[in-house]
Amino acid sequence: RSFEQKLQKLEREALEQQEKFEKQMRELESEKEDFDNVKVATEQLKRQLDQQNEQLTRATQKGEEEAKEREEASKKQDVELASEKRDLARMKQDVEQQRKQLD
Repeated sequence: RSFEQKLQKLEREALEQQEKFEKQMRELESEKEDFDNVKVATEQLKRQLDQQNEQLTRATQKGEEEAKEREEASKKQDVELASEKRDLARMKQDVEQQRKQLD
């Protein structure tokens, strides 16, 4: 009789150990799922950041090119204005000389 009791006790303990093991396995599987989800989300965020970085790089390059174009256009205008000023100054001198000749 005590042998049967020991056997039942061992069976109960074995069953408890099996249930603990199965519970731990479920918890590990759940943690693995969480980890996989975090990994997927991280990769997604990384792709988004890479895209945003690429867009910012392109926008920066475009902005720099536009600024350079405006600067060149401004220099060209400055040159044209200086040329026009010289032309006007020459015309003014010509008019003054003609006026002196008429006087």
